[in-house]
Amino acid sequence: LLDSLIEVAVKQNYSVQMAMDRIAMAKANLRSAQGSYSPTLGLSAGWTRQQSSGNINQVPKAITQYSSATVDMNWEV
Repeated sequence: LLDSLIEVAVKQNYSVQMAMDRIAMAKANLRSAQGSYSPTLGLSAGWTRQQSSGNINQVPKAITQYSSATVDMNWEV
């Protein structure tokens, strides 16, 4: 019963609608602020392989490989 009365009040009263909207915005802002309390973690990896044919100017055939990995963690206190 109380919920239905609140629903009617919100639909029929512009100032109540605005107050409910402000409450919803405040809750969203709170959730956004609380999200920064958690640590963030980033991972990336890469691998590259290069091979020369060995046919240019008598250069011997060469194979070069590169690999990398990065871990990044942030936690703002």
